[in-house]
Amino acid sequence: MKVSLLLKDILGNTKTRIMVLFYVSIIAITGFFIIYGYFAQLKSYEESELKRLKGIVSSLALQTNGDAHLEIIDKYLWMDGIQSIEDDSLYKSMFLPLSKAHQINNLTSHIYTMFYDDEEKVFLYIINSDSTPTFRHKYEMYPDSLLAKMHEGGVLTRYQTESGEWLSAFHPFFDSGGNLAGLIQADIEFGQFRTLARERYTQQSLISLGVMILLTLILIPYVRRILKEDEKIKVELFEQKELIEERNKNLNESIDYARNIQESLLQESSLLNELIPNSFIYYQPKEIVSGDFYWFKKCEKDIVYIAVADCTGHGVPGALMSIKGMTELDRIINKNYCGAPSEIMDEIDTSVVASLSEKTYATASQDGMNIGICKIDVAQQKLIFSGALFNLLKINNEEITEIKGSKRPIGGGASYKGLSFENIEIEINKGDHFFLCTDGYSNQFGGKSNKKYMNKNFKKLLASTVHLDDKEKITTLEKEFNEWKSSVEQIDDVLVLGIRF
Repeated sequence: MKVSLLLKDILGNTKTRIMVLFYVSIIAITGFFIIYGYFAQLKSYEESELKRLKGIVSSLALQTNGDAHLEIIDKYLWMDGIQSIEDDSLYKSMFLPLSKAHQINNLTSHIYTMFYDDEEKVFLYIINSDSTPTFRHKYEMYPDSLLAKMHEGGVLTRYQTESGEWLSAFHPFFDSGGNLAGLIQADIEFGQFRTLARERYTQQSLISLGVMILLTLILIPYVRRILKEDEKIKVELFEQKELIEERNKNLNESIDYARNIQESLLQESSLLNELIPNSFIYYQPKEIVSGDFYWFKKCEKDIVYIAVADCTGHGVPGALMSIKGMTELDRIINKNYCGAPSEIMDEIDTSVVASLSEKTYATASQDGMNIGICKIDVAQQKLIFSGALFNLLKINNEEITEIKGSKRPIGGGASYKGLSFENIEIEINKGDHFFLCTDGYSNQFGGKSNKKYMNKNFKKLLASTVHLDDKEKITTLEKEFNEWKSSVEQIDDVLVLGIRF
């Protein structure tokens, strides 16, 4: 009776009703975040474990001999044809990496290879990391995504089986002929983690609710004062936010306009094919606008100029210098000039230094560009190259030749006085590939050790593409670049221009 009267007094008063509502809100919010934290933890665990599993199977796939895998399958045609890892030396040699990976990664479930039987429409277990083989045992109730993605690999998010809830990742490996030789799959039981997470969050919930109630009782006298101060801060922040948004809007509009200007100056890469068939351009700016640019122009009937440049910096500063460079090249060639590339370099250098004349060039300037220019005489099968801290790569079959440019940039000023731009004449032979590349690709950080891609690896990559058509070259360069940098931020603009004779 006394309790009911007490509740009536509390709820009958406006202030106490507001306070009760405040308490309930705090508890509800706390409960929400506890529940949200529980599901977020499950999701985070799932994502991290799938990523880990994917890394394990993709690494093992690279080590797995597809020819040996198919040889074992063809050699033993019946279930349990191999009952011990000692039954076959080839089986044992493929078992060892799986077993080692299983132990190192502390997996509770074994890693195994599978082969899809087209006739029976089932997957067959071939090799696993357990010392007891399950050779040619059938995997019939497989998820559809396993079959659909078996040529490229993937993950199986939480799925239920009779033995629990699981996460899996799989990756294909191939024989020497490029044919699918099998899949490697690794699993992790998810249900056990869910139970542990639930127990932990139940305990945390009780503790958090108790602490929140206690803190609420202690902090109630300060609520009004804090709310007033908070309201004042919110007004100030809102005003600052509006100011920042307005400035960002103006800045973004300016950058977008700069991009439109730069794109209007850059020619369509397809037009290069009209001048020189079998050519391509791979262009990947770091930001909205780029400090790298390419340029080409036909001067006379059989004379074509091609240039690739890397301007100081990237983003807006580099883009402004690139616009200057493209404008100067157009200005020079539009005078019906068909001279040597080095003379074009001299004229661009004079113009850039003059435009930056307010600076002191007692030491090397920080403004300018590295550029390579090729003058190609299609009829005479002759190429003249000049570079400003820029090299030309020539590849025929697997023979790589690097033609070095002058050790002087455009816009270097007095610090490079005495160094001249030189012309290098090259006879063009059938099968010659020429590449003009900025350093953004080779300087990109990535890989397992987060190191630079390096120039020597970049040359090997270009050499490996010479037998591909132009679209395949671009696809190969783009795929390798994205896989190398992965989640690492792109550090510079990337530009690769290639021509083939």
